[in-house]
Amino acid sequence: MEPAEVLTYCNRGETLFLLGQSQLPCASFRQGRALKPGFIPLPGDFDAAYLKACR
Repeated sequence: MEPAEVLTYCNRGETLFLLGQSQLPCASFRQGRALKPGFIPLPGDFDAAYLKACR
């Protein structure tokens, strides 16, 4: 994984969610957002919907 890339954490969060995890995906998304607080995925992206759910 590329540790400094926000999309790496978003992709990991998405994968964990699809594997049935509930808390780990949100933690992964939060790690990504901490790297780049202004990161905004495209509105139709799964990442955008999941970030909203993790708030």
